[in-house]
Amino acid sequence: MEKQRPAYLTISGLPVSFEFEWPFHKSTSGADFWVLHGAAYLEDGTGLRADFSIHLSQTMSDMLPNTEMNVALPYVINVVRKTIDTKDLEFLRSGKRQPIPLSSRFKNFKEGTWKFASATDNEIHETLRQSAYWIGHKMGRDRVPLADETNALYFGTTKQKLLEIADKLRSSGWIRLEGEDGVPTPLIATHAEEFEKIKRENLAKLQQKHAFESAHKTA
Repeated sequence: MEKQRPAYLTISGLPVSFEFEWPFHKSTSGADFWVLHGAAYLEDGTGLRADFSIHLSQTMSDMLPNTEMNVALPYVINVVRKTIDTKDLEFLRSGKRQPIPLSSRFKNFKEGTWKFASATDNEIHETLRQSAYWIGHKMGRDRVPLADETNALYFGTTKQKLLEIADKLRSSGWIRLEGEDGVPTPLIATHAEEFEKIKRENLAKLQQKHAFESAHKTA
């Protein structure tokens, strides 16, 4: 049975699944950094994807617990999510590998913590609500990760805080809670048009940015 790709929603409202070619390997260009190739698949039926190459300097490598998949996966997923949020990753129909630096800008040296996003409670609530639709209902996953380590790291909060927000979704009828995961209720499907509209608008903003940049490169 083929293993499911991990899938998460970005704060910018795009449902994405991730594939990585483990392990990190030394750059073949002679530069002093480690590389991990992968791809982000837009899970909306458009067939769009973004191929990328995560670049990790030796200094930043030493700051990770380690670079093995079972430990580093939340960090590499979240640096891709953040790069999508800043509209610096382009989704295409064919592969064009794009560099993503896992750099010191994601590290709070004073506090010794990692920081990928600064999300309000409302933003977290909305991201988790849309996650229930895209990952649970649309992708057909039995369980949607809501209060796991990856989301806690991404949102810059705790699992407990995520559970409190997820519980509000439960009390509003959007999901059932099963541990750290959510299961969409039939209410989610009745709002499909709303979720699809939000995604279209968010994808259009990302594509407009890249179309603008492309036009200026060729001008």
